[in-house]
Amino acid sequence: MNLTERRKEFLRHVVELYRKTRLPVHYPSLAKTLGVSKWTAYDVLRELERLGYLMRHYTLTPGGVGRSHVVFSPSRKALQIFDPKEASEEGEGYQEWRAVKEKVLSTLRQAASEERLQEVLDTVLGEFYQAKSPVARAAWSIALFLAYVRQLGHKGRTAIQRLMAHAPGGKTRLVLLAGAVLGMWAQEKDGFWEEKLADLLREHVPFLLRLTDEEASLLDPLWQESGL
Repeated sequence: MNLTERRKEFLRHVVELYRKTRLPVHYPSLAKTLGVSKWTAYDVLRELERLGYLMRHYTLTPGGVGRSHVVFSPSRKALQIFDPKEASEEGEGYQEWRAVKEKVLSTLRQAASEERLQEVLDTVLGEFYQAKSPVARAAWSIALFLAYVRQLGHKGRTAIQRLMAHAPGGKTRLVLLAGAVLGMWAQEKDGFWEEKLADLLREHVPFLLRLTDEEASLLDPLWQESGL
């Protein structure tokens, strides 16, 4: 299988979309750009994946409940074709997000132990204030709320789980998480949480609303993958 002119044209558009958003490309978006059916776009992207020019990932569908969709990001091999300098300098941005995500999930797994909760909270807050990209900052903000949920009793955690499972996906679900935490926090008035959550909640919702749908779709699965 060779990189024909047709495949190269599809690949060029994937790279261009990726450069604009720094996020993986959903094949219906590419189909709209090229004026082809989404199935044609999907088939060509699968061919490019087999050739090593694309990497496949899965994200939850914005507005959906528990449904994932396939997205593609260019490999270093693809970037090398169109801009060798970019390939060496930028690398694969999605790998950076995966590293952030893995660190968030690893940190949250430690929050299962009450003895380590304070240590985990300190780590989450430190990472939040040091994060440079909008998605990384939002991920650590969400991690703080999830860490709070982990220290709730069975009744509180179950209520949050049900809310999240039935809420629309994307930004809506992330905003609802913040609101639910705010409601539970207001009943407890714990000194530590009163100080930390009040500050974060003031900026959390406006910050989430500024995220693109693609960015929100990357963040949405965190609540499930954290073992909430």
